Amino acid sequence: MHICVLLALAALGVQGATYYVDSAGGSDSNDGLSPERAWASVGRVNRTKLVGGDSVLFKRGGLWREALAGQSGEEGKPILFSSYGEGALPLIQPSKPVSDPALWEEVSPGLWRTKKAAWKGTGPASFPVSDWWLHSEAGAKATLDRQADANGVVTNRIAVQAISQGRAGNHIQLWGPGAPDFKDGMVVRLRARSKRPYTFARICLMDNHSPWTVFANSQIP
Repeated sequence: MHICVLLALAALGVQGATYYVDSAGGSDSNDGLSPERAWASVGRVNRTKLVGGDSVLFKRGGLWREALAGQSGEEGKPILFSSYGEGALPLIQPSKPVSDPALWEEVSPGLWRTKKAAWKGTGPASFPVSDWWLHSEAGAKATLDRQADANGVVTNRIAVQAISQGRAGNHIQLWGPGAPDFKDGMVVRLRARSKRPYTFARICLMDNHSPWTVFANSQIP
């Protein structure tokens, strides 16, 4: 599992796949390609590398206490999230039921509050500059320069120069080293500057080999 920063945005258009998700009757071991073979969890959706033109349909009446990681389609080829079946609209809530008394603490007699969230991570991870590399395809071109100081020692900075932008979000990719295992989330901080106004397409954690499974997508502020 590696960090991948998609550096360019997109265009194009073809018909994609349709995936079904059923919180009550689905299974993540299914292929998700029909209501009878629906997936069960939002996590299974997040782990799938969706492409422009794909659709993900959640069964009405379902409830998922998970966060849906957004994935970007392309111009003219959006990724569609919708519903199927009958009944109330599906609910996707990145929350937990708070009926467990262990989740509460008494502040004063008769006054209770949920316990404060606590960081349970293992601490900062190291992503050496030497472990980053650049990939471009489909006519896109870019260069990567690991900058050195006056003594020739490689610093913690890299410079990326786009020569030809490409037409899709995956045509220029900045790949990082292997990421540590995590359960709920990871904070990735990148300090960057550009000669022109610029926004990352997205940052994701994914395998650097086929089938290029995506484990997590970013929420860029």
